[in-house]
Amino acid sequence: MNANKTSRSTTIAKPKKRKFFLFGPDITGGGKGHGLEIVNEDALIVPGLAFFAAPIDRVETYRKWSGFGYFKEVPHIVEKKGHRQPRDMEAYGDFSLISERMKRILETVDEKAFAFAECDLTLADGSKGPTYYLCDVVRELDALDLSSSKLKVEVSDDFIHGKHYSIAGGASLFFDEEKIGSAHVFVQPCLGADPICDNILRDACKNEDLKGIRFRDVSTL
Repeated sequence: MNANKTSRSTTIAKPKKRKFFLFGPDITGGGKGHGLEIVNEDALIVPGLAFFAAPIDRVETYRKWSGFGYFKEVPHIVEKKGHRQPRDMEAYGDFSLISERMKRILETVDEKAFAFAECDLTLADGSKGPTYYLCDVVRELDALDLSSSKLKVEVSDDFIHGKHYSIAGGASLFFDEEKIGSAHVFVQPCLGADPICDNILRDACKNEDLKGIRFRDVSTL
């Protein structure tokens, strides 16, 4: 062995921890909004419900019907006059309406997290519009690290799971990455807020300059 040879230690960089965000349509702009209306809602009601809304048990319903398979018709959207042009993501009741390019990004990053239903869009002038999709998050993960998070926990039999995690008045949320695994998008049970996404999805949306999406850092709500 060469006595003059200097031994060197190799430092292996630890992988960076992911950041997590509340992820949903940006409804903070005010004004008249997007002006999109689904005119055949009666044909799109979840079996057992009396009105157009998201399933009470999203995961089980979407699994049973393979997404929006309970729809009796293709959603028909009509654009009202005097409203701004729809962005890549818009709020519609319990759901989102998204553009084709946003659907492509969501499928690329985490296809199994979403259910999509292609819509028929008629513009205000009567012409056929670009392709939009009704979209909802179908993955549910109970990954909240309660010991590290700061939020209000409300307990009552009135809640579906007997409790409710409230972020009203401010909160700081942290998640167990081992429970999340390779997922990039999920719904946290009992949390009265938008779905959760990680920085991988956020960066993909920002790199494509998608419009109409709001990301809120869950560590500083």
